[in-house]
Amino acid sequence: MISWAEFGKNGAFVRQGQDVYFYCKLAQVEESKTSQVHLFWQYFFSPPFQNDQGHQSNLAHLDRGPGPILSVGFQNKYKLTVQEALEWLSNQEALLTSEDRIIKWKKRKKNISTHVELAQNQSKDFEYQVEVIQEKINKGEIDKAVAVDLTWKPWNTEEPFDEFEKIKMIQNVLHSPDSVWPYGFWTESCGGGPYGVIGVTPEVLFELNDKELETMALAGTSKNSNVDKNELVQSQKNLKEHHWVVKNLNQMLSHFGRVTQSDIQVIGVGLLSHLKTNFKVTGVLATPKDLIKALHPTAALGVFPKDRGYQWLKDISKNSEYRMAFGAPIAFNLNATHTLCLVQIRNIYWTNQGWCVGAGAGIVTDSQFLDEWEEIQLKKKFTLDLIFKPRGV
Repeated sequence: MISWAEFGKNGAFVRQGQDVYFYCKLAQVEESKTSQVHLFWQYFFSPPFQNDQGHQSNLAHLDRGPGPILSVGFQNKYKLTVQEALEWLSNQEALLTSEDRIIKWKKRKKNISTHVELAQNQSKDFEYQVEVIQEKINKGEIDKAVAVDLTWKPWNTEEPFDEFEKIKMIQNVLHSPDSVWPYGFWTESCGGGPYGVIGVTPEVLFELNDKELETMALAGTSKNSNVDKNELVQSQKNLKEHHWVVKNLNQMLSHFGRVTQSDIQVIGVGLLSHLKTNFKVTGVLATPKDLIKALHPTAALGVFPKDRGYQWLKDISKNSEYRMAFGAPIAFNLNATHTLCLVQIRNIYWTNQGWCVGAGAGIVTDSQFLDEWEEIQLKKKFTLDLIFKPRGV
């Protein structure tokens, strides 16, 4: 049986179809024994290096790509149906419920929602990112890049999420629609303090089952209210954004096997609709770690062409230091030959310093700042609704 005492301190979960996988009790990992690795995760940009005295090193400014891929092992893994998982969480909630904790939870939700709403008026950093990206596009240096807005809040007098709050968030995201993958990972010791993330991503970096790989291009967005699906498919701006991601994936996937792709689809994800193209690759011999190195970040979250580098993208935002794992991969080994690797978006993550909610928007020549800023706010609202409102409503 799952031990909340272990799961609440160092744990992870992911919903795949009608099943939920729970991981708990950290274990030492021997890199040569891949069966011991249950989870891979990564920072989007390399975290600052530390010198011998424990101070931040200037070597961090020489980095040109994503952070190292970290391997996490757990002693225990459990596969439950969604209903069984919710029943177990309900039982744990009953053991931890108190009037003080309920009051704290309600206050926490209100404070986070209010802070994110107030941040809607702080658009200058995002606007500057859009300007720099479009300037590079006009100069022919790149075709597309993603601008990111991060709402960061120090804890101040508050404390990081407690066990009761984690249960409430996990319950809520497990009620999410089938168009997203609920996921989470937290540990009490990561770089000197706690780290955690809980989210509901609509984007899969890859799913590797034996030698067959599936992935997607998810780019091109419109408001979901009263949207004409044909209008989204016919939008030149969104088609252009989607085209670069599809081209990027075709280039990268061709190294791993025979690639086939679907027609463009329009899928609804909460308040938004997205353009989506599915890919399948057969005869794949690469390991999950090899695939992460090769595929991340795709043009859906990074820069296209990919060889244009990432340091400049990091430098144009004053909030890049808070990006951490936003947009980076997190991979769950479901069994010995089946790995599900998600893109960490639509989430809230926290450290011992504070919490952060982020969202990104693909920028091309036809992008309009106000439209992209509205898209960012809708993505954040969707995230908060699914994480903090009961049953995802």
